Amino acid sequence: MNIDELKTDFDKAEALLHVLTETATGKERYPRLYSDLRNFFYNSSYKKFMPQWLNNIWTLDIFWSHIKPKFDHYWERREYLAEELSPLLNACQGTHNILTLQSDIIEDFSSIGVNDCWRKMLERVESDPDGAITMARTTMETVLKHLADELHETYSPQEDFSVLYKKVAKRLNLSPDNHEEQLFKSILGGCSAIAGGLGRIRNLYGDAHGQGVKQLRPHIRHARLAVNSSATLCLFLLETYEFQNGKSR
Repeated sequence: MNIDELKTDFDKAEALLHVLTETATGKERYPRLYSDLRNFFYNSSYKKFMPQWLNNIWTLDIFWSHIKPKFDHYWERREYLAEELSPLLNACQGTHNILTLQSDIIEDFSSIGVNDCWRKMLERVESDPDGAITMARTTMETVLKHLADELHETYSPQEDFSVLYKKVAKRLNLSPDNHEEQLFKSILGGCSAIAGGLGRIRNLYGDAHGQGVKQLRPHIRHARLAVNSSATLCLFLLETYEFQNGKSR
């Protein structure tokens, strides 16, 4: 096995646990894979989830010298490693969930598909507010880019979030400037503000970026607001697109 065969970050985290467990229980060693996995995680935003004692464990020989005198029984070593690597596995599972969410939206690009993703995001709100906020922003971005593609609207891969929303809204005749009624102008202007706000709140709170010394932690209510705002706006955009293309009742 080599690191290139591991498709997701969660796969890599599981492989790291497996490699350490195999060494700790006197089985086959994978020195090259261990080195590659260790370098991958220590050169990524996942570094903060790595066990502190692993900082100086550059090789499996050093790891064996560390783990052998620590526990007499293999089962103790397995339990220890599983507990120590659990923060990393949980963090990578969150990334895996986000990738799955993107895939689900693309596979079922409809209001029904977004409703299903909405449910998945809400399920994560209380246990992982950071991750829920990241998923809310990811859902919005995925829907906007997919709509832009369907509407033949050009954009750059790193398009500013609010700019991308305005491009799609204009194509769907949802720009406030396209409406004379003050009520609709206010509502549609609010939609634009929500889109821009989701991008900014994710930069402050979401788990897709590394955090500095002073970490901002969102409350559950913040995560729920982000999730519900994202899902509601995505549904509105999708239903508008479906209506204009004769795909809705």
